[in-house]
Order: sequence, then structure tokens, then C-alpha cells
Amino acid sequence: MHRVVLAMVTMAMLGGCTSTPRFSRQRYDTLYTGMPDFEVRNILGNPKVEGGAAWEYEHFNPYYKAIIHFRNGAVARREWMNDPPQAKVPASAPATQPPEQPQNDPPPPDPATAPDAP
Repeated sequence: MHRVVLAMVTMAMLGGCTSTPRFSRQRYDTLYTGMPDFEVRNILGNPKVEGGAAWEYEHFNPYYKAIIHFRNGAVARREWMNDPPQAKVPASAPATQPPEQPQNDPPPPDPATAPDAP
């Protein structure tokens, strides 16, 4: 009897470890304009960034991200992105110049060592 209970507890614990993340494209697609913010949290879970008028959700491997915009506590607009952010060079950074290439032309002849012309 103890082994059965132990097996059930172990299975329940392992089942919790292998659960899928709440934030997914399938769940995102269930959101609609006017949905209350508490329902969004129930569907997608806690956002990575919660900034008042917008919440950000992000997943890695594979990468995807969603931004949910709110107005008066309800969804006003949603955005979905599949591409990871690229590193950006600040506009104030100086443009890099390729290294100066050495000249391979032969030096001009030295008149002191040049043979006399006939």
C-alpha cells in the first residue's frame, strides 16, 4: 500500500516538472480586444515585463515574444514577434574604416645608384 501511494506522489511531482509553459501562440490567439487584464494573466501567466500600459511575454528556444497593450484595464492591441532582437550599434558610434592596405608598388629608383643612361 505504501508503495502505491509513493508511486502516485512521485508521478504527480514529475508531472508538475514536465508541464508546458503557459505562454504560447495557441494561448495568445485566444486573447481579444476588450479582454480584461486579469483574464490575460489567467491565460498567459505572469508577464516578463509588466509596464502599466503594456505587458511583455518572451519565450526562448524557439524564440517568440508578445506585447499586450492595455487601455482602462482591457486589451487594446496585441503584437506577436518570432525573430529574436538583433544587437544594434548606437547611432553615435563612429563608423569603422577598413584597415589601410600596404602598397605593393616598387619604390622609385634612386638616381644616385641608377646606371648611367647611354
